[in-house]
Amino acid sequence: MKQIWTLGDIARQLAVPQHRIVYVINSRGIEPIGRVGNLRVFGPSAVDAVGEELSRIDERRKQVVRDAE
Repeated sequence: MKQIWTLGDIARQLAVPQHRIVYVINSRGIEPIGRVGNLRVFGPSAVDAVGEELSRIDERRKQVVRDAE
């Protein structure tokens, strides 16, 4: 199993645009485990945290749409 992930790796794994990954990581204060050159790298727990947060965001959006109807 892969142990380090870049932003692009996380985006591919979760099948979402990279800008959504960047937003979640920056706005939720998810810290990288290190750097490789100028790339931030993240551990498996960060991938899980980003996925969970994206699910919460998507659920909130759906609720807003339902409430507006």
